[in-house]
Amino acid sequence: MPPTPDPQLNPTELQAIIDTSTDCIKVLDLDARVLSMNPGGLEVMEIDDFSVCQNVPWPTLWDGLGRGHVERALEAARSGNSTTFEGEARTFAGTPKWWEVRVSPLWAPDGSVTRLLAISRDITARKVAEQHLHDTQQLLRDHAQTLEVRVSQQERALDAFVRFTTQVASSTDLADLATAAGDIIQDAVSGATSGLYLIQGQTAFPAAFSRNTPPAVRAARQAGVPLGTPLVADALTARRTVFAQGDEGRVQSVGYASALSVTPYFHGDQPYALFATGTGRPVWTVQEQAVIESVGRGLGLALERAEQTQRLQERTASLDAFVAFSEAVGSQEGQRDLARRACEVLHATFEDGTAVYYEPDGELWRGVAWAGDLPAATLALVRQGVPGSTVGIAQSVAARDAVFIDGWRDEVDDTAQQTREYGAAGFFPVMVDGEVVGLLTTGLKTRAYWNASDQAVMRGVGRGLTLAAERAGSVRALREQAEVVEARNRALEGFAVLARDLAFETDPLVLVKRAQEIVLEVLPEGFGLYYRPEGGLWRLRVQTGDLGNDELQAVVDAGLPLEETRNLWIPFQSGAPYYQDSYDTNTDGLGELVSEVGATACLPVHADGSVVGVLAVGLFGSHRWSAVDHALLETAVLMLELAFERSAAARQLAEQQAQLRAANEELGAFAYTVSHDLRAPVRHVGSFAGLLRRKIGDTPGLLKYVDQIESAASRMEVLTDALLGLARAGAAQLVKTDVDLNVLFAAARSDLTPELDGRTVTWRIGELPVVRADAGLLRQVLANLLGNAVKYSGGREEAVIDVWAEDAPGEVMIAVRDNGAGFEPQYASKLFGVFQRLHHQSEFEGTGVGLANVKRIVEKHGGRVWAEGRPGEGATFFFSLPQA
Repeated sequence: MPPTPDPQLNPTELQAIIDTSTDCIKVLDLDARVLSMNPGGLEVMEIDDFSVCQNVPWPTLWDGLGRGHVERALEAARSGNSTTFEGEARTFAGTPKWWEVRVSPLWAPDGSVTRLLAISRDITARKVAEQHLHDTQQLLRDHAQTLEVRVSQQERALDAFVRFTTQVASSTDLADLATAAGDIIQDAVSGATSGLYLIQGQTAFPAAFSRNTPPAVRAARQAGVPLGTPLVADALTARRTVFAQGDEGRVQSVGYASALSVTPYFHGDQPYALFATGTGRPVWTVQEQAVIESVGRGLGLALERAEQTQRLQERTASLDAFVAFSEAVGSQEGQRDLARRACEVLHATFEDGTAVYYEPDGELWRGVAWAGDLPAATLALVRQGVPGSTVGIAQSVAARDAVFIDGWRDEVDDTAQQTREYGAAGFFPVMVDGEVVGLLTTGLKTRAYWNASDQAVMRGVGRGLTLAAERAGSVRALREQAEVVEARNRALEGFAVLARDLAFETDPLVLVKRAQEIVLEVLPEGFGLYYRPEGGLWRLRVQTGDLGNDELQAVVDAGLPLEETRNLWIPFQSGAPYYQDSYDTNTDGLGELVSEVGATACLPVHADGSVVGVLAVGLFGSHRWSAVDHALLETAVLMLELAFERSAAARQLAEQQAQLRAANEELGAFAYTVSHDLRAPVRHVGSFAGLLRRKIGDTPGLLKYVDQIESAASRMEVLTDALLGLARAGAAQLVKTDVDLNVLFAAARSDLTPELDGRTVTWRIGELPVVRADAGLLRQVLANLLGNAVKYSGGREEAVIDVWAEDAPGEVMIAVRDNGAGFEPQYASKLFGVFQRLHHQSEFEGTGVGLANVKRIVEKHGGRVWAEGRPGEGATFFFSLPQA
C-alpha cells in the first residue's frame, strides 16, 4: 500500500526542503534513468550542467560490488520496498567517494509505482575515519605482539647480563672475565664459542677463549685478526655489536662457524679490545642477538672496572715509589746525588735489578751513578759510555718518555753485549726546561718482561727525580737571579750618578773614568781601558784598575799596533762588541805579558756615526759573559756615546752662538752707522732742494724735478729712521715686567687717532692677558700690527679689526685680524724680512722694516711670529710669548 501523504507539507515546502539538502536526491523513471537532481546533489556529484547526466541510467555510474547493490535496490523499489546500502562510486569529475544510499518507490494516486527516488549521502569522511581506526587498531595489535616478543627477549638478555655480572663479581682478571662471558653465551646459544682479543697496532690478538673453543680454532687465531676484516671494520665504524650470517660469516671464520658477531671496546676514540662469538648454525635468532649484545655490554663494564683497578694499582705503586724517593733525597740539590738516591730506591724495589743514571757527553751517554751488582765488564762499559744510538736510549730520548723493553737479551745490539744478563730493561728520560739532561735506567735479571705495576714504580721514581732536578735547578737559578739583581741594583745606582754627571760634566773622558768604575764594581776583579786610534797606534786615554804587570803597563802606555791588536781592531772595524769568555793570549800578540788575563770584553764607542774609540774590560780569570753583563757594558757605552754627542753638540752650539752674537753685533753696528751717516746727507739734499725751489721760481718743468727730489729725500729719511729703530731694537737689553696687554693695546690704538680721521673703523678687542715682557719694545710690536691693520683696510667702507688672545702649551698667542687687502699665502714667509713688501708703494705707503722689527722684538722675548691671509679677504698676524 502507498504511504499516506503528509497533510502538513505542501509541494512548495517540500521543494524547498529538497533544494536546501546537501544530499544527492534523484528522481528516476522505472528504467532507472535520471529524470531530475537537486542543487545539493549536483554540487556533491561535481556536475556543472544537469544535462550531462539527464536520462543517464543511474546504475552505469557504479562499478563492482556497488553496481550489484544498486540493481537489487532498484528491483526492490519497483516492487514497492525501500532499501538502504553503502557503496563506493566516483563523481562525474572522477573523485572516488563512499555513499550511503536509500532507494524508495514513488506512488501514483492509484497505488502504482510510477517513479523511483534515490537519495545518496556522502560518507567518505566517516569511511576514512573508520579505516584509519581499523588500521590503528591493527597496528596496536601488531605492536603489542612485538612488545611481547621483545620483552621476552629482553628478559632473556637481562637474565644473561645478571648471570654474567654475578658470576664475575669483582674479578679484574681478563681471562676470568672472558671465560665467564663465554659460559653465558654457550648456555644461551647452544654450541656457540667466543674469545676476547686485545688490539695492538692494526691487529687484534687473542687474550682468552671460551672453554668450548676447539684447539684448532685457538691455534688458527694465535696470529691475530686484522682490523681490516670486514666484520671487525664494520663493528669499529658502528661502535657497537655487529652480526654476520650465512656465507658472509662463513668466509670470515676459520671453518667452524657460519654466524659471527663482534663487539668493540674503546678508550675514547681508540679501540683496545674485541669480543667475538660464533656458531655453526647459519643464522642468529633475534633472541640470541639480544643475549650477545647484553653479555657484550656487561663484559665492557667489567673491562672498564678492571682497567680502573689496574690504573689505581699502578698509581698507588707509582705514588709509593715517588714518596720513597722524595723521603730519600730530602733537600739535596746536587743532580748526581739525587740520581744516586734514585738508583738506590729502584734497586731496593727490584732486588734482582740494577739501576744506572747516565748523563750526555758528546755522542756518548756516561754512567755517573748506579746501585746494584754490576759485573766489572758492565761497570767499565757504564763508565766509558755507550753510544746515543743504543737500543732503549735512542727511543727514550726521541720519545721524551719512558721506554720498557721486554726480552732484552734478544733486543740488545753489539754495543752493549755485556748487558745480556738482563731479561728486561727500562729507560726514563729526566728533563729540565724541556731538555733531556739525564737517563735513569733499570735492568731486571730474573724477569723477561715488565708488568704494569713495575712500570708504574719506574715512572714514579723517574718523575720524582725529574721534579727534584727541576727544584734543584730552580734553587740555583733563584740564587743566581738574586746575585744578578744585586749586581744590577749596584750598576743602576752607578748609572743614575753617571746620568746626573752627564748634565754637568763637559769633559767626556771624565765620564769614561766614571763608567769604568761603575762596571768594575759589578764585575769580578779586573781593569778598564779606553783607547783611541792615533797615528797608526791605539793610544790609552783613560785607565781604571791595575794591569798587574809593569811591563804590560809600559807597552800599553807606549801605544799598541792598530791592526795587530785584534781585541781592539775587531770591534773597531765591525762596530759590534767582541767578547771572549776565555781570553786567547795570541789575540793581541802580547804573549806572556797577558798570561794573567782570563776574559775580555771590548766594545766600540760611536760618535757622529762612526767608531771613535774602544772601551776594553779585562778580568783576571775566565768568565762567562752573561746577558746581564752584556746589558751592563753596552749600557755604559751607550751613556758614553750620549756624553760624547752632548759634548760635541755643546761645543758646536757655543761656536754657533758666538758667531751669531758677532754677526748680530756687526749687523747692528752696520745698521746704526748706515742710518746715522745717511741722515746728514739726506737732510742736505732736502735743504738744497728747498734753496733750488726758490731760485728757479715758477718754472713748471723744473719744479716737478724739485718735488721728486724732496719726496725721495723725505722717504730716504723715513727709511734711515726705520733702520735706526731696527738696530736699536736688536741691541736693546730686555727689561721685563708684568705688562697688561689691555692697557698696552689701548695706548697703541690711541696713537692711531690721526690716521682714523674720516674713517669708519670697528674695533673688536677681546680680554687680553698679563704677560712678562719689555713694555716699550712690546708697544712697538702692537703699534706696527695695529698700524698695518688700519693702513691695509683703508679701501673698505667699514674697517673691522679684531684682537684676541689664546692659551697654548707653554705660551700665550695674540692675534690681530683685519678685513683689508690681504696677501697671497705663498708669500707669507717674506712678510717679516727687511724691505720685503707685497704691495706697491703707490698702493700702500711703508718702509718694509716694521714687520722685521716685530719679528726681532718677539724672538728676543723667546716667542715666534706668523701670518695668514688671502687677497681681498684680509690678513691675520700672530705672535706668541712664553707664559709667565
